[in-house]
Amino acid sequence: MKRLFILYYLIISVSIVKAANPSEKAIKIILSPNHADWNYACGENVIFNLDIKKNAAIIPNIEISYQYGPETQKPYKEEKLFLKDGSTSINAGTMTNPGFLRIHVKTHYENNLIEGFCTVAFSPLMIKHTVDMPSDFLQFWNNAIEKNKQIPLNPTYELQPNQCTDKVNVYHVSFQSYRLNSRIFGWMAVPRKMGKYPAIIQYPGAGVWKKQADTNTAAKGFITLNVFIHGIPLTMPDSIYDILKSSALNQYYLYGIDDVDRYYYKRVILGCIRAIDFVSQQTQYDGQNLGVTGQSQGGALSVITASLDKRVKALAVYHPALCDLTGYLHDRAGGWPGIFRYYSTMTQNDIVAKKTLTSYYDVVNFAKFITQPIYFSGGYNDEVCAPTSYYSAYNRITSPKTISIYKETGHWVLPEQQRNAQEWLLNQIK
Repeated sequence: MKRLFILYYLIISVSIVKAANPSEKAIKIILSPNHADWNYACGENVIFNLDIKKNAAIIPNIEISYQYGPETQKPYKEEKLFLKDGSTSINAGTMTNPGFLRIHVKTHYENNLIEGFCTVAFSPLMIKHTVDMPSDFLQFWNNAIEKNKQIPLNPTYELQPNQCTDKVNVYHVSFQSYRLNSRIFGWMAVPRKMGKYPAIIQYPGAGVWKKQADTNTAAKGFITLNVFIHGIPLTMPDSIYDILKSSALNQYYLYGIDDVDRYYYKRVILGCIRAIDFVSQQTQYDGQNLGVTGQSQGGALSVITASLDKRVKALAVYHPALCDLTGYLHDRAGGWPGIFRYYSTMTQNDIVAKKTLTSYYDVVNFAKFITQPIYFSGGYNDEVCAPTSYYSAYNRITSPKTISIYKETGHWVLPEQQRNAQEWLLNQIK
């Protein structure tokens, strides 16, 4: 079981880095529920209509295996079927409690494994969180933030001619946080035309990698700062990040998991807040209008930062990680990175210790203190950040909120999905 536990983390760490729209395939398993909106009330039956097609034509005489049940949990049913006509309907029953039910279908065709998923919601706006709120939650974080302010920012700037455009200058930047000589690195893009501009901080998804500055948004009249969390420069060869991903920073999200003051994400969260101090020092920042955004881990960090620092005026997040981590202890899906997914292999003392620690880092608890407008987006077929987990956070937010679900998407974002969220955010902080 320990090997399975480690393997799970390795698989998820790869999945969450890729997080991209899957490539188109000639052979598809097409699943469609009998409710067009994929939403059901608890107690309603869901029927999945299934077609197997190649180049849009039905494939006859094919065998499938399928299973369905609550996402990430033991299936209600597993079965094999022979489809003479390449189509069938599967009655998957219902759920009595709010949550998500997923069907997973597999077949082999022309020596290829073909898989299909479909996930439907049962009263998702009624999903409650399972994580506890520590009595000193805000005190813990406010004390950490105040202590971190004593560390001089000591910012650095390096112009990057290869990323600059005729409208935007790009800098490789860094600033101190957490302790002396501990640095956060990032890309900052600034409009060349002198003036005062709003700003957007973009927080990264999980993994060890780099990407280019957001010059497109900067060209529209915004300062953009892409923050990277691991304290390593972004100007090294790509091979270095691959090495770190497989060695020193492998499974970094578990580092210090037994000590609330030494957990990896404490340094990360304080660095995300320090990024606001860095932006506030920029002479071209308008001093008022600041948004934050991110996907997965970046979505989590956006919620956390906005809850702790009201200089953030709006946020747009996609399928945030670190939500309702204790869900697995209640026989339902919990959030990435699945710390309690295999809790049956853990000792009771270990469970209690990790429950205490994670309660200080769970997005659900930060969500309670969100006061800014928030745009929330995700997909029902997400296998990395379970919808049950991120709805637990969304449902705890009481500020003005918008949720936009692209139901067929997994742990990736459609171009139109990203465009709509970005337009919303830009309009909030113009």
